[in-house]
Amino acid sequence: MNIRYPIYEGVYRILTLGITFRKQYNDYSHTKDVVALNNRPDEGVEAGKSYVLNLAVEVPACKWHKKGAPYMDTFYCVCMENGKMELRNSESGNTIATCRDTDGGATPVRKICPGCGYLHQSDMNDFCPSCMEKFYSNTIFGRALRSGTVEYQGKTYPSLLFKKKRPIPSMRLYLQVNRLYEV
Repeated sequence: MNIRYPIYEGVYRILTLGITFRKQYNDYSHTKDVVALNNRPDEGVEAGKSYVLNLAVEVPACKWHKKGAPYMDTFYCVCMENGKMELRNSESGNTIATCRDTDGGATPVRKICPGCGYLHQSDMNDFCPSCMEKFYSNTIFGRALRSGTVEYQGKTYPSLLFKKKRPIPSMRLYLQVNRLYEV
């Protein structure tokens, strides 16, 4: 497990071994208050000492094993950072979902475009505006999909999102992220 925490503004150090911090208070009001469980002299962490930290744990999107978000009282949201999903204890500009429900479901904040992987905030379409223009044509009968369709895991999708009957990387990410919202 990799945990990133800030050394100073904008610079993060990555801890890679074991569990280093736990929440100081078991509530939703103190998301950044943590207590060190282990001594880490190289990182300047002392066991039993309180810290106020922005924590981030990388979660590979392609290996999200369960349906729904993990039950985590430590982490506030799921973010996308450099193409990787992260569980964080504070919200950032790349937040895609919040993890505050105790039923295991995440609440969507932004969408990931299945065509290009871009984060956007459209409530109406899963595609970003750029991909909407690429995948759809305006006809006298309204908007029409430019490609055919393909069946994948019992659902029908535009064939432009698949190569050799397998989802393209941005579509695979879209499918993985949408598993967060299934409970």
